[in-house]
Amino acid sequence: MSISTPKKNQIVERIAAMGMIANFMVYLLKVFNLGQVAAANVIGICTGGMLIITLTAWLPQLHPPTCTSPPQCVPSTRTQLGVLIVGLCWLAVGTGGIAPCSIPFSIDQFDTTSPEGRKGVNRLVLHFSGTGPVD
Repeated sequence: MSISTPKKNQIVERIAAMGMIANFMVYLLKVFNLGQVAAANVIGICTGGMLIITLTAWLPQLHPPTCTSPPQCVPSTRTQLGVLIVGLCWLAVGTGGIAPCSIPFSIDQFDTTSPEGRKGVNRLVLHFSGTGPVD
């Protein structure tokens, strides 16, 4: 079974993004001098869209009832559709906010003034970008 190149990139991006969240918290606390609550809010904004979408699947009030006979299915309400759209919008904001930052924040974890740190950066870039063209 072969995984397509865009899917490989997406898998690596997700792993990098999830691994980055703890470091991102430290970055927000130490570099941006945010308090813990403010830093958690920033991270929540980046990851909150998936929570909202999960709630639309979990809470019966946030989705229409299961369709048992297709011609008579109950359509979603404006509120249900609105919550879904808000979740998708937050997910887009979060993905757009974290995805392009994965490499810079990851590279920032290495001491680029030392040979070992530069080697680590090279390995990271090779692994991150090298997973795409491999079929």
